[in-house]
Amino acid sequence: MADQEEVKLYGLWASPFSRRIELALKLKGVPFEYIEEDLSNKSPSLLKYNPVHKKIPVLVHNGKPIAESLVILEYIDETWKNNPILPLDPHERATARFWASCIENKILATAVKVVLCEGEEREVVILEVREQLKMLEQQLNGKDFFGGDKIGFVDIVGNTVAFWFPITQEILGGDFFTPEKFPGLFEWIGKLQEIDLVNECRPPKEKLLAYVRGRYEYKAQTEKLAGLAMVEDLKLYGTSACSYSLRIELALKLKTIPYEYTEEDLFNKSPSLLKYNPVHKKIHVLVHNEKLVAESQVILEYIDETWKSNPILPQDSYERAMACFWTRFTDEKLCNSQKLAQLTMAAEEEVKLYGMWASPYSQRIELALKLKGTPYQYFEEDLFNKSPSLVKYNPVHQKIPVLVHNGKPISESLVILDYIDDTWKNNPLLPQDSYERAKARFWARFIDEKILPTAQKAIYLEGKQREVVTEEVCEQMKLLEKELDGKNFFGGDGIGFVDIVGNVVAFWFRMTRELLGVEVCSPEKFPGLSRWIGNLQEIDVVNECMPPVEKHLAYVRARIEAIKYAPE
Repeated sequence: MADQEEVKLYGLWASPFSRRIELALKLKGVPFEYIEEDLSNKSPSLLKYNPVHKKIPVLVHNGKPIAESLVILEYIDETWKNNPILPLDPHERATARFWASCIENKILATAVKVVLCEGEEREVVILEVREQLKMLEQQLNGKDFFGGDKIGFVDIVGNTVAFWFPITQEILGGDFFTPEKFPGLFEWIGKLQEIDLVNECRPPKEKLLAYVRGRYEYKAQTEKLAGLAMVEDLKLYGTSACSYSLRIELALKLKTIPYEYTEEDLFNKSPSLLKYNPVHKKIHVLVHNEKLVAESQVILEYIDETWKSNPILPQDSYERAMACFWTRFTDEKLCNSQKLAQLTMAAEEEVKLYGMWASPYSQRIELALKLKGTPYQYFEEDLFNKSPSLVKYNPVHQKIPVLVHNGKPISESLVILDYIDDTWKNNPLLPQDSYERAKARFWARFIDEKILPTAQKAIYLEGKQREVVTEEVCEQMKLLEKELDGKNFFGGDGIGFVDIVGNVVAFWFRMTRELLGVEVCSPEKFPGLSRWIGNLQEIDVVNECMPPVEKHLAYVRARIEAIKYAPE
């Protein structure tokens, strides 16, 4: 079969993302043509085949492109059935997808911070990486490989940990990843090194060391030239959904001061934030040459006094006093934090869903279960006071939604949707064709990782910043409209995977006029998406899973106000 097919892989020799695709193809025995990319001068073919992200790796199978390494791996496993990469059992498949996502979005993201940080801050982040690696070692639990007695999906994705982490440690120094600290992971690495195909897909160590060291030194030099590594060391810890953080960013930009920004998860605060603001343990925190400044009013005054260009406060002493008075009056008197009361339902069911009524992630899981006709018990969560069950069933992220099937938990909405479709075969959510399945997964990830974060920023920002980000959302929506291409639904004539994930787009469309004061995503601008939303609204099950408009608007407004005026 493979000798009649055209399989091309666009990658970079030093990229673990490219190497994992090479390994999967070789494990499957699939012949392929490899095209090396120069990321500083990307080829027309790469830009043609991945116009959305313009990144490697890209697999092209008989002229059809598939992007994003996790999507590509699933496509490979579904197209070439020999030597399965993912387990056959639906729960084990979901577990593998979860840990692959954890490696990609948690461990690797934190490891990147280790490279970017220095001094005490690096030590704090290294501790965070160690805690994440401990969870990974616990999941390995003495097995030869994550899937059992042979290499599988998580092992292939884990190539980053196995072969790139030691390189990073050698360059940076230290001992954050050693056999003494992680005996199980190093035994696993040893098992990987016994496989000839794995070794074929590892770049030469000395060559990789030179490449990574060169990249690291280039970055440091670039930062130095930009003024980021000279006299000033300026870091801001904040969250894009908070007006207090945004005002600090605005002040720094008005002053044209280079700074390093770290996005904080307020439900899982970083060790760095807790270190720099041990009293309040809140964002935002400005760290200037290792000196801490906290609370936005104090930070703004510090910025104005430290960098004299483009004054923020008036020069006249009385006018300065008046400005300080009214800013504090705004923060201290107009505060209006709100918290919605939650109800909990109780019943004994085989299938349980822990969610939150206003969350599009929860709503999409409810919709999928109802489309499948699967009875389930729903548990409403208070995200400010998470239940012991939620923490028990999702100890890694401690977030909703979580599906519990016969006592086995599955978390992360895209993983849950895949699990539902694998477990209950009626009314398929994903297409049967492997390429169409890969496309569906790609666009689902695009919605979650590109459109949703940008749309959230637009809701929480104001003024010129909102206009800029709103335009960015519109550009992303254009790509989605183009993919819809006149069809009733993304999958064709019936509702499917991308339509279910796209519920967040429908949420966004119906709230923009009320929240932003303008109809950003109008039917005139996006006729296809507007027609698609109309088609969704004709389906009774979809309407059952959409929260009431006024209630949802009130909730979002309350969240905006709570974040905007929350006491520091």
